[in-house]
Amino acid sequence: MKKTIFICFILLFMSLNLNSIPAVAQPVSRTFSQGIYRMKDLNLISNVAYTVKNSSPSETFLIIFDENKIIQQSIRLEGNSINYVLRPMKEDFNFVILGT
Repeated sequence: MKKTIFICFILLFMSLNLNSIPAVAQPVSRTFSQGIYRMKDLNLISNVAYTVKNSSPSETFLIIFDENKIIQQSIRLEGNSINYVLRPMKEDFNFVILGT
């Protein structure tokens, strides 16, 4: 009987320690103005789904090109928009921001 209670306490203790909370780092937010940018110039990591948001009151366009100058994604961001998730980009992608 004592062995059973002892084993139950050990299993209970071990099961409570398995529920650890992983630490998650918050990404650094950066603000870009109108212009043409390359992934490697801005030290962006390839194959990561980034989020974009228009923090200005005016409308902005974001166009993403691949290495062959083919449009991969384009988004019209309303003024003070919500966050939009971009497709993962490769390191040789370029993107154009039109607007303020």
